Amino acid sequence: MENGDTILTKETEHFEQVQIHSWIIKNGLKSIFFAVPNGGHRAKAVAASLKAEGVSAGVPDMVITRAAGGYHGAYLELKTSKGRLSPEQKQWLTSLRNEGYCAVACRGHKDAIAFIRAYFSGHVTLNENNLLFRVDI
Repeated sequence: MENGDTILTKETEHFEQVQIHSWIIKNGLKSIFFAVPNGGHRAKAVAASLKAEGVSAGVPDMVITRAAGGYHGAYLELKTSKGRLSPEQKQWLTSLRNEGYCAVACRGHKDAIAFIRAYFSGHVTLNENNLLFRVDI
């Protein structure tokens, strides 16, 4: 599968995020969803410029702006099956939860899509001791 010049391979956050974005578009949610281009490698000068503008390490990858289930909106940090949350990511997710947002980490696009469905149906209960959303099979 190709997307522009980038070959999408499984087990990358990029691949997983592209799958989620495709699902978002197919389900008519584009106007209430956006991705945060916070990751990736940048030249030091570009990184310094972005930091001066307010870019912050650990900000979640995706945002849903529509309120649902008693939450102001949702923030989703995407991880591969082996990915781990950084201390900054944990802090952001915790802080966002404290402000009334539904903020979680998901492993892969299937769990992320399950989370989005659960969020809109009002069936997400956050566990303060666990930042990871899991689909029980």
